[in-house]
Amino acid sequence: WDTASLSRVATLNPVRSGLGPFVDATFTADGTRVATANSRSASIWDTTNGEELVRIDRQSGALNYVTFSPDDTLLATGGSQEEALRVFDAGNGQELANLYEDDVVAGYVAFSPDGRTMAVSVTPTERPTQRGLHLWNYSRG
Repeated sequence: WDTASLSRVATLNPVRSGLGPFVDATFTADGTRVATANSRSASIWDTTNGEELVRIDRQSGALNYVTFSPDDTLLATGGSQEEALRVFDAGNGQELANLYEDDVVAGYVAFSPDGRTMAVSVTPTERPTQRGLHLWNYSRG
């Protein structure tokens, strides 16, 4: 929605695209793209026309969260099992990192303002009382 005119800008239709309902969404800093997560995949959409630009299919487990890096070049996803914390190139969907084993469920994922650190809320599946916040230093190649 355009908040000034209260008019719809685009409609992103997960059903038409063969996806389930969205569980999370986040904008790029300039607002030209939005990333969504659902139980089957993460997608990056053009906000002006609703076109799906990139689709990242999950390997297993479920996706719960998506977030862009501050410079909008990376997309991090959080979820369960092998999906716990993965980092992708936001331009082409190429996986750059998978930062957890399959015994952790990742909740919220956030980048620091400089993009060098990610904060991830985690719950180990075998030790649910050991919930916490993991901080990951992330540098690109």
